[in-house]
Amino acid sequence: KQPNWPNKAEAQRFMSLIMQHMNFTVYLLMEMPEEFQALLNVSTHSESEILIAEEWCFGYMRGVELGNWPTLPEKMDTRLQAIRLHGTEEHFVSLGELSLAEHQRTVKDIEPAARELHAYWLAKRSLNPVPAFGAAMPTGPVSKPAPSNPLRTMQKVGRNDSCPCGSGKKFKQCCLH
Repeated sequence: KQPNWPNKAEAQRFMSLIMQHMNFTVYLLMEMPEEFQALLNVSTHSESEILIAEEWCFGYMRGVELGNWPTLPEKMDTRLQAIRLHGTEEHFVSLGELSLAEHQRTVKDIEPAARELHAYWLAKRSLNPVPAFGAAMPTGPVSKPAPSNPLRTMQKVGRNDSCPCGSGKKFKQCCLH
């Protein structure tokens, strides 16, 4: 369902923020994967912090579906299972049978899985670069390109630099936090 925006400026602002977030997430996964954190909800209905991963994982699995992912090697499929557990309705019964402590342990597997899956696809992409739109598709086997220095499109962000998300805060007090 499409949101009903009060005006065009609000819709554009929303899209701008979404693009900033997406670009920053890509930047983190490419340049500082250890700093990547999934935006999980936190329950405030108890004394202890309870991470709720289902919405994030449903979004991730929707991306897997839209991307029409091929069958993954066993190790990568096991990593995807950490996300699939929380991101598909077929696992609701299994999740309901877990204790809170067991549930939270499974949530801790999500971020490392997302990092490893990103690294896997990044490596696959560097082995088989996507041709430019309209370019002829290669025929025959695709070989690994010769090693080269990586092209950085963004400079590495220092802890005290302005955050690239556009908040105006220092990176260490914003997205690095």
